[in-house]
Amino acid sequence: MSSETNFVTGLVAVLVENEVITAKEAQALIQDFGNQSSASFDEFVLSEGLISKEDLLLAVSRYYQVPAVDVRGYFFDIGLVKSFPKDFLIRYGIIPMETEQNIMTVIAYCPDLPGLDSKIEEYESYVIEYRVGLWRDIIDVIDECFDEPILTEQDMCGEEAEELIEEDELDQIPDESI
Repeated sequence: MSSETNFVTGLVAVLVENEVITAKEAQALIQDFGNQSSASFDEFVLSEGLISKEDLLLAVSRYYQVPAVDVRGYFFDIGLVKSFPKDFLIRYGIIPMETEQNIMTVIAYCPDLPGLDSKIEEYESYVIEYRVGLWRDIIDVIDECFDEPILTEQDMCGEEAEELIEEDELDQIPDESI
């Protein structure tokens, strides 16, 4: 039995235990998704409206025995995210959430992936603490972080101040001189 099949079977069992789906629905899901990836399983159950995002996050949290995080709407430190190569984050389905002292909290799609700690430590040397998140959401946030330029608050204040100064100067020029 593959690890993907174990994931689907295990997650479906949690969904039944949480009374989100019935045993009959569980059997159908296991039969339909026996050979599918866990990412496609998540996307399918959400897109078909079979379970809510909250119920899925609760189930993956229980399955992996780590807290779940809905990465949508979470304010990530773009500098921390970009301390890793984009392709690395996507390949492993992870996104660094925060650092505190010597601990880095990482949201992972599959937090029990063998060797993940050592892969992360190739870039950052922290004790790793995991949270679990949904694949598509993690990938979307990674894309957003790498598509936007890094601007610090100081940069933003400087640009905004320059724009305001230019607008104020235009407002102070007498109409006759234009």
